[in-house]
Formats: sequence, C-alpha cells, structure tokens
Amino acid sequence: MKWSFRFAGVLQGLGMLVDARGLLWPGTAGDPQPWRNVVAFAGIDPDKMGVFFVVFGLIWIVVTVLVAMGNRRMRVAAAAIGFATLWYFWFGTLLAGIYLLTLGTLRDRAGA
Repeated sequence: MKWSFRFAGVLQGLGMLVDARGLLWPGTAGDPQPWRNVVAFAGIDPDKMGVFFVVFGLIWIVVTVLVAMGNRRMRVAAAAIGFATLWYFWFGTLLAGIYLLTLGTLRDRAGA
C-alpha cells in the first residue's frame, strides 16, 4: 500500500504541474480537461488558475514525501489535500481516492 500512496501522490502533483504549464503558457497543453467545467460552474475562470496549480502540485509532492518519510503530523495535511482535490476530474479524482484510501493503511514510521 505504501507504494500506491507514494505513486498516487507524486503522480497527482506532477499532473497538476503539467496542467499549470498549459495554463501559464497557452498552446502547450493537450485537450481541455474535465475539471475546467467544475471550476467554471463554481464561478472561477479556469484560465486564471496556473499559479494555483503550480503551488498545489508542489504541495502534493512535498506532503507525500514528508508522510512517506514518517512525519505523522503531515497526515492531516495529506487528508486535507486529498479531499480538496476530489474535484479534479476524472483521473485526479481517482488518484485522490487512492491516496485517501491508502493513507489510512500506512504504518507509523517505516510503513509509510
């Protein structure tokens, strides 16, 4: 389970950084992402979220590494970012779900 947690967390962070690249430098992204519809429905302009994706993607990676290193206090932050990213449809929602499910199975020190 520890590898599922690490893989989901780092992949989620990298995915957000890739999306940030497409938002900050138009023409570098692929197809429009489904999360854009969710954000637009909430009244937020998805094209203005580039810096958010850079920061949030880096937070995903840092928190995942800290939990994997055995920092128990970061588990609350890991749960928070997992829940806060469930809107990141479709693949991001799947990764956030795996992250949250495996977070509960991690052992205290070496099991993370």
